[in-house]
Amino acid sequence: YHDSYEYYKADWTENLFDEFRFRRGYDLKQHLPELFSQDSSEINSRIIADYRTTIAELHLEYIQTWTDWSNDHGWITRNQAHGSPANLLDVYAAADIPETETFGAAHFDIPGLSFNEEEISTSDPPNPLILQFASSAAQVSGKNLVASETCTWLRDHFKTSLAQIKPEIDQLFLAGINHVFYHGNAYSPKEAEWPGWMFYASTHFEEKNAFWRDVSELNNYVARCQSILQSGKPANNILLYWPLADIWHQSNDQILKTLNVHSTEWLSDSPFGKLAAWLKNEGHSFDYISDKQLTEVIFQNGSIQSNGATYKTIIIPKTEHIPMETWEKLLALTKTGATIIIDRSLPEDVPGWFEFEKRQKTLQSSLSPLKFESIENEILLSKQTKGQILLGSNMDDLLSYAEVYAEPIVNHGINYIRRTHSEGFHYFLSNLSDQSLDAWVPMATNFESAVILDPRSSNKTGVAATRQNQGQPEIYLQLKPGESCIIRSFTDRQADGNPWKYLKKDGKPFEINAEWKVEFIEGGTVLPATYTTDHLASWTNIGDEEAKRFAGTAIYSISFYLPDSINAENWLLDLGEVRESARIRLNGNELGRLWSIPFSLSFDKYLKTGENKLEIEVTNLSANRLRDLDQRNVNWQKYFFVNVFYKNFDASLWSVMDSGLLGPVRLYRMVVVEPRKTKY
Repeated sequence: YHDSYEYYKADWTENLFDEFRFRRGYDLKQHLPELFSQDSSEINSRIIADYRTTIAELHLEYIQTWTDWSNDHGWITRNQAHGSPANLLDVYAAADIPETETFGAAHFDIPGLSFNEEEISTSDPPNPLILQFASSAAQVSGKNLVASETCTWLRDHFKTSLAQIKPEIDQLFLAGINHVFYHGNAYSPKEAEWPGWMFYASTHFEEKNAFWRDVSELNNYVARCQSILQSGKPANNILLYWPLADIWHQSNDQILKTLNVHSTEWLSDSPFGKLAAWLKNEGHSFDYISDKQLTEVIFQNGSIQSNGATYKTIIIPKTEHIPMETWEKLLALTKTGATIIIDRSLPEDVPGWFEFEKRQKTLQSSLSPLKFESIENEILLSKQTKGQILLGSNMDDLLSYAEVYAEPIVNHGINYIRRTHSEGFHYFLSNLSDQSLDAWVPMATNFESAVILDPRSSNKTGVAATRQNQGQPEIYLQLKPGESCIIRSFTDRQADGNPWKYLKKDGKPFEINAEWKVEFIEGGTVLPATYTTDHLASWTNIGDEEAKRFAGTAIYSISFYLPDSINAENWLLDLGEVRESARIRLNGNELGRLWSIPFSLSFDKYLKTGENKLEIEVTNLSANRLRDLDQRNVNWQKYFFVNVFYKNFDASLWSVMDSGLLGPVRLYRMVVVEPRKTKY
């Protein structure tokens, strides 16, 4: 395993001049003034580009050698390519398992999901477009697993909840990641007093953290999602070419150009990055591809193919410098039937310095025979032997002409990723917005039937309501903010099983607001005294100092009377605000466990008219306990330790975090609805 490339300013190797001469065709020692100049002249930028290209090739060969050696000795490799001064796509792909990372917390619009900037380093939130470099490398190179170092520094120590972790992991899944590694779990001697030895940049997925009690629920969710996302093949329509040579030609005060996940202007400020963002927002599915990876692409059986993955088109973003080998490969693909889409203008320059004028003429000689005719919507078309080149400034029109269609579900605020299975497609869907979805949704792939699976549960599945609307297949979906689901569609058959249960609220809620008994059952430093209350609030506000410093679990129990007048066959129990996870029993029967937003669940048994007993085990976070240690000046830090802003860590000044069941707890009558399937 190789962590992110953090050999800062590693810009030299002893045989660099020899390697440079061999690879670039001239002596770099004769051009050191141009290499170190701050002048952005053409000659200087070309020398710098050649230097960066050489460093990139050497680093790639180092990773390839490492993987080959490891494989020869019975090992597989996992590599985080980001941070290296190289082509990330090639370096990720050189390992057996490409691995990205998330650092810091993303901001989601999910109601109730806290985002307190006082405990979050917001300078470099995870960028899904960066995450796709690892997944693209895996999918284009035919590797099934693509990993991520997950949840590094989400919030300050012991302040991250399972509910805050879920959307971060959903965002990884949506970016094509299917192999999650938590960051992290530190080795700690058994005799070490709480909190044990801790790693400074971790979210602390370890048993000393109070949320460990319900981590298995998160693990089960991840496992169910990964069982789908590791199966089948990627089903993306577009290969988006990454013109790295344009980055290598950029002049700045650093001749070494590193590409990392923390400062990403190299992506966001480029035409490539802006086009990728537009494609994602519009609902298009795509993988990035490098010059090297393009050499392995073929057109066969009506599709563009790369190591088992199939695509409909290749898009060339606005590109200034394109290697001649890449351009010739693109032309060769069009001659065998591929459609190539070029954004705005043809590339007109080649990278590097050696004989660049000669190579420029070769490129121009290749461009001049292309004959473009103007067709609909200002699209220029150049017909090739069997394929075509489309050129224009309106990408939406270009894709429509090429019959490459987006997924309309993104117009409902839902993000998706799509893979194939033997009889159709799998979709992973996640609602990271602030709006609920309760509607018929058109899909971009054809299907005869579909099944819905809730990955938070091992047994919540059902055949979806589907229909055809003006020739386009639609599925009825209900997804609240924070929820996710898996769709398994079948192209040519009806799905087996019971129908998915669509529920809607029927009338006003029944609020459970009698006297609650609160008993602390597990955790530390010591168990606070049991208390009763008729008003739900944080247990840190009851006037008990032990409760204020406590990290662990308490049982909230209540007896309530349900009158005959509000009887129903289906119910929704809404816990309101939960800090931070809950296990629910009704009349001695387990209803379920809630650890992510929304903190509600539907059920159809165990509730009866008359007297009922509801028990809710609630587990908080460990931040208050850590705060107490620092307020008492306990020396618990065993080695280097800092806060989320890389400053000296001191929890003594923290505010007390709310803990427990805050409510309100409500019961809703639910009715089963059957979506109208009228065909249009």
